[in-house]
This record gives sequence, structure tokens and C-alpha cells, in this order.
Amino acid sequence: MLEKAGGERIPVDLEIELKDGGPRCELDYGPSRNCSSEAVSAGSKGDVLFFRFIRSDGGWCDRLTNGQMSLELQGGDTLKLDVENPSGTLHESTVMERK
Repeated sequence: MLEKAGGERIPVDLEIELKDGGPRCELDYGPSRNCSSEAVSAGSKGDVLFFRFIRSDGGWCDRLTNGQMSLELQGGDTLKLDVENPSGTLHESTVMERK
């Protein structure tokens, strides 16, 4: 769940798979955004994996295309997700747990 200022909570789902020789991600936002973005690996440093958004299915997620995402492994089944648009004017983060 991504919690925004003002208490709005947006469901977030992240799927990671190995495809074409490297990890790829699909980031899905629930109501009120209702969109998804695909990201490809952009390397790693320590416990942090970096991804670049390559496409979205429209709507709110269009602003992420060519932006970046990082996943920081925090132990166990927990990771920190950071998302940023290409210009850096939008930056969101949340802690996620494996289902």
C-alpha cells in the first residue's frame, strides 16, 4: 500500500520475473490510479536493484515512462520501493512485503 499525503492509500502490486536474460518488473497501481508500468533492469549496487520504466498502459502511469525505480532488499520478505519520474519532480516510496 502506498500512502500519500492526506492519508490516501493506493494499492500497489509488483511482479518481478527473469525475462530476456535479466529481471523485469510490472508495477500495478490500484484505485485511484488504475494503471501499470513495465520496467527493465538498469543494474544493481549492493542490496539495491535499479530499473528503468519502458512502457505503461496509459493514464497516471504515463508520467513514469523513462523514469526509474529502485528496490532495496531489507531482509526477509521485505523491500523498499522507490519510484521517480524522468524529471525527478515525482518521487514516491513504500515498503512492500512478499505475498
